[in-house]
Amino acid sequence: MRVLVVEDDQAMAESLTWGLREEGYVVDVADNGVDGLWKARETAHDVIILDVMLPRLDGYQVCQQLREQGLWTPILMLTAMDEDLDHAEGLDSGADDYLAKPFSYPILLAHLRALTRRGLGMRPAVLTAAGLALDPASRTVTRGASMTPTRTALTAVIACTASCLVATVPASQARTSSSRSALPGCRPAARFAAAHFPAHPVSHNRWLSLVPGTVTVLRGRAEGDDGKMHPHTIVSQVSRVTKFLDGVRTRVVFERDFQYGVLQESELAFEAEDRRGRVWNVGEYPEQWSHHRLDGAPDTWIAGLRRARAGLGMRAVPRVGTPAYLQGIAPAVEFHDCARVASIRHRLCLPARCFGHVLVIREWAPNDPEGGVQLKFYAHHVGAIRVGQLGGGSSAEELHVVHHARLSAAALARVDRAVLRQDRRGYHVSPHLYGRTRHAQGHCAS
Repeated sequence: MRVLVVEDDQAMAESLTWGLREEGYVVDVADNGVDGLWKARETAHDVIILDVMLPRLDGYQVCQQLREQGLWTPILMLTAMDEDLDHAEGLDSGADDYLAKPFSYPILLAHLRALTRRGLGMRPAVLTAAGLALDPASRTVTRGASMTPTRTALTAVIACTASCLVATVPASQARTSSSRSALPGCRPAARFAAAHFPAHPVSHNRWLSLVPGTVTVLRGRAEGDDGKMHPHTIVSQVSRVTKFLDGVRTRVVFERDFQYGVLQESELAFEAEDRRGRVWNVGEYPEQWSHHRLDGAPDTWIAGLRRARAGLGMRAVPRVGTPAYLQGIAPAVEFHDCARVASIRHRLCLPARCFGHVLVIREWAPNDPEGGVQLKFYAHHVGAIRVGQLGGGSSAEELHVVHHARLSAAALARVDRAVLRQDRRGYHVSPHLYGRTRHAQGHCAS
């Protein structure tokens, strides 16, 4: 038996390869979706073990493309996300079976044996409707208890009719519709109140650090306005600057997006940690830049103004199985983000390094089903280390951390000055919204 393992987690891939070879399987391995798709096309396999979260192409896209090209090798989806919607999307994309991590090795082998039995010609189920029973294997149709074979032509007509009905809705469209309809709303995880916050910003959350001087660089690709993927870099720096919003003194995070090294967006993100260790999103001032010129900041939102409300950026103790929660809402700019803890992985290896104890968060906008579902990966005392897209979307990103460090005193001072300059500029760029806030305060004043 020949098995193709498509898994980007090196430790998991090596473990699967070793174990399957001990059982007598011939194993091929791919560590990304594009290579996995190519190997599945070029070599005949008895079964494919396919991870969902893969670089370049995710498991759903690989599975869908294989089915659309007429390759019906049995596929076992393997993932750390154990939710009904994930199972449904995997099966709808063409997978034959689904196994959630962590799993026991005997159970994996049992699933593989079941799949290979099906692939070797397991007798199809008998289809029944209105008193008729159709057995595709023997090409017989029976009515009631009688076992009188019917002409093969009748079976062919029924099969053709079913095929035509299925063909009226392309698989890609059916899957997309399923994905788009599966973007539920969410509620606030807790009540946002100024009394819940300390007088000055603190940072104790292990997953999302607000320690001044922290710098994180994510690099990869993001979809542009032309629908194509382009090189993309996000530089996030925690400043010492604070700003008083909606009754809370927030910490200002300076985040800039670059495409081909050219600034596209410069954002001031206002975040605050409450006394229970929860990190809140309290507002955003994102300036849009084009050809080195400022184009405005139309997506600005501030909690407490124009019906905008703060939302949770990170739980104090994230747990799998907890309800989805609101990350923030601003009706005036059609901003409405939800999130849910998807899984906690023991290990994740990226090009820069390997991380242990990694939190995976699903994020989506209920009012933007075209955007799909985004996955963000967080490591202890590091923060975001990877960003990916689940099942496609109109704003796909594939990014991973390439640098995480503490700024020098001089570099941090430069960041503070840049933040204060952008804060002052905001009163001219967005006078009717941002202009209604207090001025940010530098290190000495805060």
